[in-house]
Amino acid sequence: MRYLPVLLIQILILPLSAQEPESAKLLLEQTIQAIDEIQTISYRQHMTRSNPRNSAEIINDTREMVLSRLPEDSIVGAKGHWYFLTPDEKGLRYEDIFDGKRLIRLNHNAKAARVYDLTEYPEFLEQPFWSHQTPYTLQYMLRFTLDNLSAYTLTRLKDTLINEQTCFQVQIRLEDKESMPGFMADIQPSPGNVSLLTFFLDPNSHYPLQVNLDNYTRQDPDNKFFTHQRYTDFRFNVAIEARIFDTSEAATEGFEVQMMLPKNKP
Repeated sequence: MRYLPVLLIQILILPLSAQEPESAKLLLEQTIQAIDEIQTISYRQHMTRSNPRNSAEIINDTREMVLSRLPEDSIVGAKGHWYFLTPDEKGLRYEDIFDGKRLIRLNHNAKAARVYDLTEYPEFLEQPFWSHQTPYTLQYMLRFTLDNLSAYTLTRLKDTLINEQTCFQVQIRLEDKESMPGFMADIQPSPGNVSLLTFFLDPNSHYPLQVNLDNYTRQDPDNKFFTHQRYTDFRFNVAIEARIFDTSEAATEGFEVQMMLPKNKP
């Protein structure tokens, strides 16, 4: 009988240990691993953001993306086709098509096309001329964060609902500094600046269901600039026809074409 209390303590402790929540760092590591498994993906992005010129104005935007991983690409990490939908989501306003060597930006309203040739002008790769958030840029940002943990604070917040699904919530906080991983910008001092990057993760796949970026200063915390992106309609590792990433002249037929030059190029 004298061993009974010890056994009871062991019985009580074991379930609690088994249920100990995964750390924020471990969840982000699992997300990095999950993205490694994705070679192709299509999904819909529902974006809500503040206007950079007027933080009181809210902009809503819906886009559809089709991506094929391109590890050697340093811009978005993928071949991609981005469809910018009209407010009723029945038509197109813009399209971006990128095959890793050539970028075409189509404006359907103006029937205009801008073409960036990265083979003819590799200088484009040395300046932030264009970008999109993709699973692979998110993965780059997470790796950058974990490699520079002394600059960031990681916090696992309470689980919450996204797309009617319970998900994990991890917040990355950067204070008195700023950085733009992927734009070859290191962490720089920025006194008073606060940046919050929050990931809402599927508890099974660890893939992001939503990513929120909120920026403000301690001097004016109510004046926030934010970009919140929610993702739906996922299709992972499906076959994608080559024509989706076609950047030949056929893609700009019917559009007025402007060949773009790098900055400071005559």
